[in-house]
Amino acid sequence: MASSCPAKGQLCRKCRKWNHFASVCRSVKRSSRQKKNVHVIDSDDSDSSDENGFNIASVTIQKDEVFANI
Repeated sequence: MASSCPAKGQLCRKCRKWNHFASVCRSVKRSSRQKKNVHVIDSDDSDSSDENGFNIASVTIQKDEVFANI
């Protein structure tokens, strides 16, 4: 009797490749998964905006993606 692999058709949560689980993934850890610090580069107390910048209201991290509300 032929048995099918339980990982067949499954997406790895570590490397985002198919047909294996993160617990057995052999991919090198991506540098983007490392903790990143955000620093203020320039601060402007005025309410007006110019062509060269924008304000970030909030930042949300979901899995491997970072979302910024502007």
